[in-house]
Amino acid sequence: ETTNMSTMEAVITGDHFLRDPKVWLSMPGEDLLYAEYIERPSPGNVRCDFRLVGVSAGECDIHVKNIDQQTAILPAGLHISDTPWGGERQLTSSQGHSATATNNARCVAWDSEGNVHVVWHDERGGDYEIYYRKGNGRVWGGEVRLTDNGGHSRSPSVEVGKNGTLHVCWNDDRDGNWEVFYKQFAGGVWSEDTRLSRGDGVNSTFPCMTVDFRGNPFVFYQDQWEGAAILCSRWDGSRWLEEMIATGAGPRRPTAASDTLGNTYVIWEMGGYNGPNLYYRRWVDPTWYYYRELLYSKNELTAPTCACDPAGRLMVVCREDRTTWGLRSVLYDGRDWVDIGEISPGGSEPNLCADGQGIFHLMTTCAAGKCRYSVNYQQFDRVWSDVQELNRPRTATQSFIAADLAGNLAVVWEDTRYGDAEIYWRYYDNPADTTEIVIAKRFGIQGIVPNPVVNDTEVRFALTSRSQVGFAIYDVTGRLVHKEDLGRKDPGFHSCYWDCLNSSGRKVSPGIYLARLKVSDNKASAKIIVLR
Repeated sequence: ETTNMSTMEAVITGDHFLRDPKVWLSMPGEDLLYAEYIERPSPGNVRCDFRLVGVSAGECDIHVKNIDQQTAILPAGLHISDTPWGGERQLTSSQGHSATATNNARCVAWDSEGNVHVVWHDERGGDYEIYYRKGNGRVWGGEVRLTDNGGHSRSPSVEVGKNGTLHVCWNDDRDGNWEVFYKQFAGGVWSEDTRLSRGDGVNSTFPCMTVDFRGNPFVFYQDQWEGAAILCSRWDGSRWLEEMIATGAGPRRPTAASDTLGNTYVIWEMGGYNGPNLYYRRWVDPTWYYYRELLYSKNELTAPTCACDPAGRLMVVCREDRTTWGLRSVLYDGRDWVDIGEISPGGSEPNLCADGQGIFHLMTTCAAGKCRYSVNYQQFDRVWSDVQELNRPRTATQSFIAADLAGNLAVVWEDTRYGDAEIYWRYYDNPADTTEIVIAKRFGIQGIVPNPVVNDTEVRFALTSRSQVGFAIYDVTGRLVHKEDLGRKDPGFHSCYWDCLNSSGRKVSPGIYLARLKVSDNKASAKIIVLR
């Protein structure tokens, strides 16, 4: 049976087609629905997922063609289940070790066009180098090698900023000790490598990154400057600025997140009386506020990860050294910190993200017990859900997760099921995806963030079909202030930006303005308040 759900997973058992089979679906009187080659099937078991959009319920035949080109209807031993999670897929296949990063980084990110961006490090050429790949959750482009130097490059992190600019940072020892480097992809071109750390002969490690609502990257890292410190390299729109975040008592392993209200947070672990506890600082342009203790425990608190939702809430999850490893979470609602408490017994190396609906999504790697080396998923919507295991066999280490505005998820992890480590991924096709349910019925502006605005703002909108989009700003008298052709856009969520400048490049006066989107004969408008 098929349904209108967008994903159906099939687990095919038996020894009938173990040599690169081709699997496809068909329905009586219908054309081919889906076809794919399955790579490296494990003996006796082939796992694949079928993505069926808009297919009516009915009987569905599963066909298998082996390498000898003989065709057969699938024999007994088939299990099909409706699930929003796609099957596990191998993203890399190289002769060397492929690895992700430490949990404070982010190895996967979504953009507003529905593309997924993944970075990792790989030793196929003898030393570790950084690689990148882009996909849409179903089809992946080719690998791009981002570094090529005489040293090792490792622990990459990727973020998507304003206008789809990609930002990547990583660790590199090309100069003899570990330094932090950065590059970006904009206008169809990758920039040259930029060293952000001092290069003063001491190691700079554990890089992580966030991008604020203006599109400016903040790169944080642990540095051995004067013994131990957390440093930040921040792009202010014209140059990189280095700033001290914390020093003394062994601060380490920073993690960071930015909201749409102008706040950037950095959280790190630092030694206390009973071992490491968590501390944080907040940036609100143009000031870093003094750091404070975030969470205290009689047990060690380490390996923090964090994420901000569209409402400006900040969730922090860390590892807590109880009798066995476990996790603990705390939520900042914009006014107060709320200790959510213990979660996920046995969980370790957490990685966190938030979607556009205000739901937090957590990946962990189980560190002990029967589930060791499994990658586990939970979500927080008022309370934490039960743990869901995502990989079989249990051969995984560090996992990472990213969400788009509609709640679709992409998960990547490092896996050794075939001996050498490779990168695997799974895709979650949200059954309540507003790109399928809401946007298919309604065109319009979804939000303007921030609003009121001082310098620049993001206008979020939704399309029901592929369309040519025009964007304009008018003042209260109806005079055209700014006009822009956004080109043809696919159905789904999109964003455009206004920097509070008129068509002549001058800053507009404070007041009320009207943002207007035009698609064919349809128009959508919303007010923007510009402050001095």
